[in-house]
Amino acid sequence: MELFLAHRPRTPLATHSVYGRTGLVARYGRQVAAVIGLDVANDRVAQVRPGR
Repeated sequence: MELFLAHRPRTPLATHSVYGRTGLVARYGRQVAAVIGLDVANDRVAQVRPGR
């Protein structure tokens, strides 16, 4: 994800449900640029999954 965000350092990330799980959505303006699913265990991110 660092490489993805490196070219746009002020890319907003918002939390959303992604396929029924916790996730992040990155947008460039009004366009969705990336969907990132997160597996959470014990209040910590256990695994990062790219959106499908």
